[in-house]
Amino acid sequence: MIIPDLTHLQFVFITALRNGRISRKELRSKLEVNGMIQSATASHAYMYALERLGYIIIHRDKETSYELTEKAHAEWHKLHDFYTKEQYKCK
Repeated sequence: MIIPDLTHLQFVFITALRNGRISRKELRSKLEVNGMIQSATASHAYMYALERLGYIIIHRDKETSYELTEKAHAEWHKLHDFYTKEQYKCK
């Protein structure tokens, strides 16, 4: 069995970005709706870490926004497949 490279928290952040480039404000709103409330400082640090790992691109325009890389899309699918296999489903 292959264990995915993404952690659960990375998966949540990347899932929030799957529909395309979004602003920092939109990302925070999506995370709050899903119960993932973090301080602004923690969120920024986390996004920079994801950028260093090659999962996102941070656009530093007038308003900061985030976009997934192809690597992030591929890793998201691996983790999604890992958790949706029949052996992990509740009976």
